[in-house]
Formats: sequence, structure tokens, C-alpha cells
Amino acid sequence: MKIRQVLADTIGFDLLAGTTEIKEFSRQNSKPIAIFFLLCLNLPLAQVVYAQAGAEITPKTAWAIALLGLVILALCIYLFAVILQPERF
Repeated sequence: MKIRQVLADTIGFDLLAGTTEIKEFSRQNSKPIAIFFLLCLNLPLAQVVYAQAGAEITPKTAWAIALLGLVILALCIYLFAVILQPERF
């Protein structure tokens, strides 16, 4: 028996088929997934901003500042790519 079949019988579903479905879903919905990962990355970053500012700002403001920083970083990377490869855009 193949390992894939043994795993499918043991777990109850085919793991490799599941990974192909996830890859296909991520190809179709790349922007929502990118936004989700951006927000997940913002959670620890907001805590760092809040810790550095102390009690001077609220946690909501720290979260907004961290999100703004991530958006600015994403725009810098995008514009850098546009400058280096203008024929693609």
C-alpha cells in the first residue's frame, strides 16, 4: 500500500487532496488571504507599539499606528518593484 492511502485510511481524508484544495483556494482568493495575514501580523506589532508608547495612547490607537506602518511598508515594496520592473506593470 502506498503511504498516501494508509494516511487516508487512518485519518479519514486524503491530506494531499486537501492541500491541493487549499492551494486552489489561495490562488482564487489571494487578496483576502493577504489581508488576513496582514491583520495577523499586526497583532504582535500593535503590542510593541503600545508598549513603547506607554499609557499615552490607547490600544486601539496603537493598533491603528501599527496597521498604518504595515501599509506603508507594503506600498514601499510595491513601488520598489514597479521601479525595478516597469514593463510588468
